Amino acid sequence: MIPAEFRAHWPKQWEAVGEAETLGSKQKEPSENLQAVSAKIDDIALNTPQAVARHVLPALDFSQSDKDFAEQNRRNYLARHPNNAERLIVRTSDGIPLEGMLLWNHPSDFEQKHFDRRHWILYLVGNGECYEDNLEFLEQYGRETGCNVAVFNYRGVLASQGFPTRASDLVLDGDAFFQYLQSKHVKSRHILIHGHSLGGAVGTCVRSLHPKGPLCNERSFADWKSVELAIFGPDKSQQMGAAVDRYQWDFPVVESWNKVKGYKWIVVSPTDEVVDYRVASLYKRLKAGHARTACFGSSAIHVVKLPKLYSGSREKRPIGHNVPLTCNDFKEAWRQHKAEIAKAW
Repeated sequence: MIPAEFRAHWPKQWEAVGEAETLGSKQKEPSENLQAVSAKIDDIALNTPQAVARHVLPALDFSQSDKDFAEQNRRNYLARHPNNAERLIVRTSDGIPLEGMLLWNHPSDFEQKHFDRRHWILYLVGNGECYEDNLEFLEQYGRETGCNVAVFNYRGVLASQGFPTRASDLVLDGDAFFQYLQSKHVKSRHILIHGHSLGGAVGTCVRSLHPKGPLCNERSFADWKSVELAIFGPDKSQQMGAAVDRYQWDFPVVESWNKVKGYKWIVVSPTDEVVDYRVASLYKRLKAGHARTACFGSSAIHVVKLPKLYSGSREKRPIGHNVPLTCNDFKEAWRQHKAEIAKAW
């Protein structure tokens, strides 16, 4: 393990309430709904903080073959890019070592460690991913936008140490890498936080701690319980939601979004098979809220809508959650997304 280069400080907004109450209230006493969760629901038993963590963040349970494949991807990428990629360890404010990578756009900046010459994209991955799955995409992302890219794995995933016990732990993870860039004299307004899926929720909460800067929330949700509702239906999702509340595994995404003062936009897929467009997407939730508020219009929400995509099977199942933004089907949306980035600076 390479030595940790930096340790983050505790977010100022959380200092007053303390570590025990970061994103939500203290754990509640078990309810009847929570008691029922101890029974398995489709082989999911959510009666401990660890079980809920694994449910929200399944990357915690990568198989050995998955781990070996990711490690080989990382090694191969570093070998192919000795002049513009580096692995690093950053410690969170609660002392957890996280493993990540910096993808430099210009070898001279990498060689001289000129962090503040280019803008940065801090990319937060989804719940079933590791950053090693996204290296080719992120290389293209940095090249086409002229930005450097920082990416990492959440605690407990692959080489990142520790284990998350609630949603705020993942926010501390993202905040640690944000603070690392700031420690290298990168200004907040020059860091685009871009989160995909679960990373969109985490990234929105991180950006709310540093509200003067850009944010892209991609194919993400308004709250985790809405995702449960869309996937499992009202009966099962109610019991799962009780466990999510009990162990503080939801994210205040809408509240955090509203705190962000920098340029922000949403990338949304109408045929998202994971984050249901009408039930769970942040975009639909915000749009409905703006429509009910006289002083705002839905046009105030900057959005890039992906085209509808369906599988090639006879049933024509909707897809769109994990299809890369750079795929040919998203060519126009990718162009729009890069135009949003240009506005953000």
